[in-house]
Order: sequence, then C-alpha cells, then structure tokens
Amino acid sequence: MRKMKRVFVSLLMVTLVATLFAGCSNSSKNSSNESSQPDSTGKTQSTSDTDKTEVVVWNFTFKTDEQKAEIIKGFDALGKNIKLTFKPLPQGTTEEIDQKLVTNLIGGEKIDIFDGYVSQYYNFTSKGLLEPLDGYIAKDNFDANALGESNIQMSKIDNKLYGLPYIKSKFMLYYNKDLFDKAGVAYPTDDWTWNDFREAAKKLTSGEGSNKIWGFTMPDWPQTWGGMATQTGLKYVNPDNTLNLDKPAFKDALQFKYDLSMVDKSGPSLAENKTTKTHYAKQFSAGNIGMLISGDWSIGQIASNQNNDFKFKYDITNIPHPEGVAKGTTFGAPRYLLMNSKSDQKTKDAAWEVMKYLSSEDVALILAKYAINLPALNTPKVEETFLKNLPDFVGNGKMVLENVPYVEELPMHVASNAINKAMGEEAELALTGTKSIDQAIADMQKRATDEVNKLVKK
Repeated sequence: MRKMKRVFVSLLMVTLVATLFAGCSNSSKNSSNESSQPDSTGKTQSTSDTDKTEVVVWNFTFKTDEQKAEIIKGFDALGKNIKLTFKPLPQGTTEEIDQKLVTNLIGGEKIDIFDGYVSQYYNFTSKGLLEPLDGYIAKDNFDANALGESNIQMSKIDNKLYGLPYIKSKFMLYYNKDLFDKAGVAYPTDDWTWNDFREAAKKLTSGEGSNKIWGFTMPDWPQTWGGMATQTGLKYVNPDNTLNLDKPAFKDALQFKYDLSMVDKSGPSLAENKTTKTHYAKQFSAGNIGMLISGDWSIGQIASNQNNDFKFKYDITNIPHPEGVAKGTTFGAPRYLLMNSKSDQKTKDAAWEVMKYLSSEDVALILAKYAINLPALNTPKVEETFLKNLPDFVGNGKMVLENVPYVEELPMHVASNAINKAMGEEAELALTGTKSIDQAIADMQKRATDEVNKLVKK
C-alpha cells in the first residue's frame, strides 16, 4: 500500500511540474506575439498578432531584411492594431511583372499594397484594380502635395489619385572632375543647355583603344532622348489620346542623340553598347567617361562599382535643358504605393494606415540613410541624412533633393508600355543607322497610335 502511495505521489509531482513548464512555455509564447497598446480610452490592452489586421506589402523598394525590420519596428511603435508583412514583388520584364501581378490580384492572392511604376499605375487603374485614395486623403487631411506637387498633379486620372508617389527619381548630370581638369574644360553649371553639353563632350573625347576617353555616356532607353522633348513642355500623349511623337521636339531630340555618338563620336554608340553589354554606370565608374546622364540611383551604383574606394572625384548638377527652358527642369518617373481595390474595407483602412507610414518622414529617413531610393518627401532631416551618405568630394549633393520642375519621363498613359516599346525599337534602328530619323519617327508615331487605339478607342 505504502509503495502504491509513493507511486501516486511521484506521478502527481511529475504532472504538476509538467503543467508548470507548460504554463511557462505558453506564457513565453504569448509574450512574443502580444503587444500592449492603448485603447480608445487610453487604457492599455494586450493584443496578439492573430488579433491584428494583417497588411501584406509586395515590395521591391526595401532591399534588405535589415531595412524591412527597421520599418516594421517603427510601424509597430505606433501602436496600431495592424500586422505589417513584406513580400517581394515578382521578378521579370515589366510585361512579365504586370502579368504576374494581375494574375495574383484577380486570383485573390493576399496583396494589400504593392509597389508600381507609371505603366502599372495607369494600366491597373483602367482595369479597376486600384483603390482611389481621395476619400482617405480627405478624411485624414493628408498632405499628398508634400510628396511633390508636380508628381501629384501628373498622377491624377480624371482628377482622382490612385496611388501615393512615395519614391521619386531625378535625371541629372554626373561629371568626372579629374577628366575635366585634365582636359582644361570648365565644370558644368546648373544652367547648361544641351548644346553646352555637346561642346564639352567633344572637348573631353580623346585617345584610342585602352587610352580612349569618352565625353559622355547615358542609358540606351528612349526616355533619355524623349525626355529632352518633354523638357520643352510637350507630352507624349494629348488628352484626346493623339500622339506627339512626330512633333519637331521629338525628332530634334532623337537627331541630337544620333549626332552625339554617330557624328561627333563623343560617346559609345548604341551598337557598341550592345556589343560590350557594359552598363552605363559601370562605364562611368571605369574613370574614362567625362559625363553621365542618369538618375539619382547611379549614386549608389557608382559607389558599389568602386566598392566605396573611389579612384576619381566626381560631382553632380542639374541635367542640361533645351534653349529657353527653365534651368533644373528634369524628368523622372515616380514609384507608387498602390492599394488593392479587391480587399475588404477593414483591410483597406488598415492598408491606408500603412501607406501613410511608408510615405512618412520616419521611412524617408531610412531610405535616405541607405541612399538607394530617393524619398519623395524632403525635409531638413531627410536632406541632412541623405548628404551624410554621399562621398565627401560630392559638393553639390543638395541639388538631388531640390524641388525643380518635373516633366514626363515616360508616357503617363494606359498604353505607356506599348508606346515606350515602339519608341525604343524604332529609335534603335535610327541610332544604328539602319533607318533614317524621319522614317523612324513616322513609324513610331504610327505604331504608338495603333497601340493607343487598341486600348482607348475600341
């Protein structure tokens, strides 16, 4: 009997200890998934992740786990009853990404917010996939113009805004100070015209073979010459959906780019770029290119190419402009935060809270710290943080964040991708001497018009 009693007591002790450990384990588990936050009366409540409204952001702006963790930590500190989750956007060409996004959005995949470029903004709006934001903006008296008034105005479709342009880009002029000094050419000013640029490129060009010094380089994209035309105030597409590609400003711009590389031979031709397949920023980073026309993102590319151990000094200034155009007038395509219109209203309300945070100064400071993407919001703190991340010899870094007149980089139209493709393919034939400038302009006008008519004049 005594033996049975000892066994019973032992089993009871084991059960009590197991229960105690289980309790500790559950307590530990709960504490890792709960947060304390004030309710509407100011009293503190405990909320687990499972009680929160999850907002999933498909994103490619925030590159590393470190950046995402920093952003999630900042958002959690706001005490919202919302769980923020990042997922990467699909990879591929623009058309492939578009198709994958549409498939997932229509298929009911959990996408509450996603990054989108101009083509997606207009294309997805036409398909009813994006939530209009005007009601949310008015309800919270949100200052959307703080993200850049010109970008906000350009982004309105039928006077409605379907995304927050929280990332901006800015085309500008990079120049190798060492090569300018060696050639005895005065540094570019913030008020250079394209003719000033052309003359300097010719003076900088010298040598042959491994000693070759080029005056300039730029991406092969159609917007590098199309932007010269839109700097004059011309749009790619008129409000009545007619195209402007056959206007003199576009023809002159394409002719100008042809003359730079095919007549002056002051920069690598398109054919040479296709043969060597060398990226424009890598060309400039090699130290034998006097000037680079590119966007703000090349600051990070140059630093990465040189592993932050710079072999030459460079600086930046405003992109040149056509005669008679205000200095600083540049082109750049915004990147948007877009909200899925198919989400339920509770999730949409939570998504709006996340969108406000992702376009706030807190996140702009994180972007400025890593100097990879240019936040649309510019404040003294953002500027100070951004400048700290530039090489010491870059003396004109403030110009990157300055508010200047913006014009279209890409067609702000539902047929943006198709128009851009027609421009690129026809310009390639012209810039390699396969087709005359006149014929290429006429053909791209016709092709782009046909594409627009397919989409808007059915």
